Amino acid sequence: MKTTAKLLTLTFFVLFSFQCFAQKIELKGKVVTYDSIAVNKAKIHISSSQKEVFTNAQGEFTLICKSKDKLAIIADGFQKHKLKINAKVKSPLTINLEVGIKKHSTKLAIKSGHVLDTDNFLKSYSKSIRNTKYGRFETVFDLLLDETKTARGNRRIFYEGGELRLSGYSAENQLNDVAIEVDGKLEDDNIIETLDPNTITHIDIYKGRRLGKYSAMKVAIVVVILTTKYNG
Repeated sequence: MKTTAKLLTLTFFVLFSFQCFAQKIELKGKVVTYDSIAVNKAKIHISSSQKEVFTNAQGEFTLICKSKDKLAIIADGFQKHKLKINAKVKSPLTINLEVGIKKHSTKLAIKSGHVLDTDNFLKSYSKSIRNTKYGRFETVFDLLLDETKTARGNRRIFYEGGELRLSGYSAENQLNDVAIEVDGKLEDDNIIETLDPNTITHIDIYKGRRLGKYSAMKVAIVVVILTTKYNG
């Protein structure tokens, strides 16, 4: 009986070890932006091991992860990219990062050393925003001024002390004058200082009956809904 038990234990240990080994794979690839521009020193976080690897100057990387794992690719000035590893993910793979939605994201990416081919990077960025709907505005606040002005062109919105306010409403009002939602998430008013208007694809302004769920939440008199090209 003891011999049988030892054999069963040994067999289980060997099979378990083999299974654990088989679950691990070597993954090679490249992190780029605008389909071909290498992203240098991008951090790749491996969920299962909590380890991190970094891309080289060509954007290349090699890592060991499980056959079913999660990766997070992070670089200053870019949107965080998440990737689930499964049978459909083949090595080598190409991961394409999107420039961040905040103003000066391109400058941050270059300053942080993530982009070495700066000329092509800036040309690609300029080309991508050339025909954007709200690219003519210097700031998101300029966009809001244009969208909320009266038929006579009078100003209806103000930005003071990090808060958006409406003309004609008391500062002691129990509700905020204006609330900002970006891609489905309520944000602080001061996001208009950092959000790049070139990334905005749609704007809605809800008030009165159109407030819907926001009326029940009592978040503000007016809710500005901003959708960026990175939504979804």
